Amino acid sequence: MKQKKIALAWLATFPIFLHAEDIIRVEAEKLPYNIKESYQKIHVITEEEIKQSSSQSLSELLSQFSQIYAINKGGAGQAGSVFIRGMDSYHTTVVIDGAVVNDPTDPNRAFNFNQLNIADIERIEILKGAQAQLFATNSLGGVIFIRTKRAKDANAIHQFHTHQSYENKTWGEKAFSLSRRQKIDKLGYKIAGDFTSSGARSALITSPAQKEEKDRVISKNLNLNLDYEINEKNYLETSVKYKNNKIPYDETYPLNAAANNLAYVEEKAINLLHSGEFTDQLSTETSLSVTQNQRNLKTASTYYSYRGESQQGNIYFLYQSNSTFDYSLSTHFLNEEITFNEGSGSANKKAHQIGLALGFQKKSLPNISSLFYSGSLRFDQHSKFNDAYSYRAVIGNHFDNDTVKLSVVRGTNSPSLYTLYGFGGNESITPEKSLQGELSLERKLNGQMNFLMTYFKTQFDDKFQYNSTSSKMENIGGAKIDGLEGELNFNSNTESISLSSSYLNAKAVNQSKKLAYRPTTLTKLHYQRSVSDQLKAGFLFQAVGKQFDSNQDKRDKYTLFDFFFKYHVYQSPLNELILGLELKNAFNKGYILERNYSQAGRSLIGSIDYKF
Repeated sequence: MKQKKIALAWLATFPIFLHAEDIIRVEAEKLPYNIKESYQKIHVITEEEIKQSSSQSLSELLSQFSQIYAINKGGAGQAGSVFIRGMDSYHTTVVIDGAVVNDPTDPNRAFNFNQLNIADIERIEILKGAQAQLFATNSLGGVIFIRTKRAKDANAIHQFHTHQSYENKTWGEKAFSLSRRQKIDKLGYKIAGDFTSSGARSALITSPAQKEEKDRVISKNLNLNLDYEINEKNYLETSVKYKNNKIPYDETYPLNAAANNLAYVEEKAINLLHSGEFTDQLSTETSLSVTQNQRNLKTASTYYSYRGESQQGNIYFLYQSNSTFDYSLSTHFLNEEITFNEGSGSANKKAHQIGLALGFQKKSLPNISSLFYSGSLRFDQHSKFNDAYSYRAVIGNHFDNDTVKLSVVRGTNSPSLYTLYGFGGNESITPEKSLQGELSLERKLNGQMNFLMTYFKTQFDDKFQYNSTSSKMENIGGAKIDGLEGELNFNSNTESISLSSSYLNAKAVNQSKKLAYRPTTLTKLHYQRSVSDQLKAGFLFQAVGKQFDSNQDKRDKYTLFDFFFKYHVYQSPLNELILGLELKNAFNKGYILERNYSQAGRSLIGSIDYKF
């Protein structure tokens, strides 16, 4: 397929345009795109960076970035949540291999960031804030694109990963994963499976005695991927996925804390993706996914069951004209259905949504080549709410060593079926509407160092959140989130340093209250050095500032300090053995609580990565 100045192949409903310089090729889609001079700020995590990282989970890896705040709801296998720029976790859309994977049976249609095997990830792209809103109406916080590994060689590649932790005076999390991938002529395939078990932490702590309780979590996943290169201009891919989690809960509000609660989460999904070219100027990509989710919760006296099904698809066209502008057209549909069984009652609810987006970008202007701008307009029709319009406008300028960008976006977030009808739901909730602005300055200090400063502001109308007094979701009226984040990055042949710091102010305007569980400051320092050709070492420091709980009580600030080592026993294109050792939370022996969920205490983790 010929190289195109095309946006991310996965952005089927979000027109993002990029410059022709510094093209980076996405092998799976056969579509190149630009990162360095993007109209959007795209944070990229490559396969090599993932391999050298000490992270054992996706949420842990993402937490290294500025204004990304990640927590776990207990031990491994429990849901891992990511909060971008003070937004809620359900404001982040997650796309894996072209398919949106947010769980319709989750109370907030959120995604569990700890259910994905990090050893099977090839590439991650992060779009934060206003630049992501038009991907879908629910993407007010950002979009995270994940590409899993694919077959690229006629030789069969096997990949094995395992890690074991020691925490709380016992062996804690242990994980195993194995995959095989191979390309036979034009057909590639991959089979991957993983298993995780953990029993060193209490899932949820409401009293000091629960700190010594060890809740065992079991997670199992199985994936099959096939891809076929039809010809030079057409590519087809399909994947089948299955996951099964068993999760104990000390307490699932508002159930009885004394009950021995167990949750079972099961997911089955099939995805199809096609990308191709009609002509040298017209490109297209089509994706379709069908997902079935089952979520069961069993207590001493009651059985709860939520069965969800969703079908969604995207069709994206890009026309590269011979004139000043390029144009895009995309359409998106989503059908959701959930069957609720709560005690003696049951109900079946359905909803559908369809969206259409038009976009343009300026290629170049005579004598003003450094100026760039783009815009897009999106229309959404929802079966349960009024029609919604979203828009996005970006303007900026490239100087010799600086890039300045300003973007304004209007977006909408519709409540999920669970939010409307599930446990603690409220049928009278209306969609959130937001207006976001973002101003950024990026400076290249030299060939190895760059600096980025971003001011962002979001104004909500009719924001909704859970009210613990009424035990249901409610619209709270206006809310405002604004902040400033700065990043300084240095990379050389032997070491890399990333320093970021951010300030956040989030409040419910009508209630004159702080929005709960949003740290006012986040500071992160990540350092890594090649001690020798085989040994790499580094550390990650995080300082989390004060925040307020739902009762407006102030929570103390805290720090985290992790050390890690990676030793390459041997390495070649087809054979590789890497040993890892990590000391987490080195200077804080006890538990850290976030939203009453226990986070990592001091723990030691050993890992093995073997490719053969």
